[in-house]
Amino acid sequence: DFANMPGAKSRSAIGEKREAIADLKMEDYEKKMAASREEPWLALNSQKGFDMLAFIGSTKGDGIELSGYYLDTTEANKPERFPGTGPELGYVIDKLPAGDDINFRIDLIYTGGFWDNNNPEEFAKAMKDLPSVTAQ
Repeated sequence: DFANMPGAKSRSAIGEKREAIADLKMEDYEKKMAASREEPWLALNSQKGFDMLAFIGSTKGDGIELSGYYLDTTEANKPERFPGTGPELGYVIDKLPAGDDINFRIDLIYTGGFWDNNNPEEFAKAMKDLPSVTAQ
C-alpha cells in the first residue's frame, strides 16, 4: 500500500509501457498492469525522492501461479487505518497446489534515479540479469 503519495507512478513488467498515476481513478490501461513468473517485476516512483523495484521469485514448486495487482480507487479499504492510503501495488498468488513444497520470495530494491529516463524496464532487466561473479 502507498501511504499519502498522490501522483506516485507505477509500472509493471506486463501491460502498457505507460505509468499508472496515483489519482484515485482506475484507467483502462492501469487495469492491464500485471506480472508473472517469467516477468516478475513491479516498479514505483514515489515522487518523494525514492524509487522501488520489486521482484517475486519461486525457487521450488512448478505449480505456483502468480500475477500482479494494482488498485487505485476512492473506495474505503478496510482495515487500513491511515488516511491517504492507496493505491495498492503488489502480487497475488493465484494457485498454490496442495501437497507441493513451495519456496518464494519478494526482493525489494529501494534506490533513486532509475526512473530518470522514464524507463524502469531497463533497470529491471539489469537487476534481473545480474552478472555472476566467481572468485579464484
